[in-house]
Amino acid sequence: MRLSLGGTWWLTEFELGEGERQGAFTPNFQLPPERTIPAQVPGVVHLDLMRTGKLPDPFYRLNELVVKWVEEREWWYRRDFEVPAELLSHDAVELVFHGLDTAAT
Repeated sequence: MRLSLGGTWWLTEFELGEGERQGAFTPNFQLPPERTIPAQVPGVVHLDLMRTGKLPDPFYRLNELVVKWVEEREWWYRRDFEVPAELLSHDAVELVFHGLDTAAT
């Protein structure tokens, strides 16, 4: 059985190391609204930031220098979803992310 998790997620920005320290991985973590935007999965941080007007086109002129700050931050994706009982009846369930870049917690 497959359960698609594509669609709208929430993307939150942290200083390096702060996401884990603040407990962003816990189920009841409150997303800070001033640092959280809707994100599309599959997708990329840069495109989500561009969609919300927080980032200019990185391929235009010298914008590559302007958007460098994105690489110096930590980005956490989050989505709540219901798991069907049929899926929970299995001994093991795999959560697979195709194309995940760098690291995941």
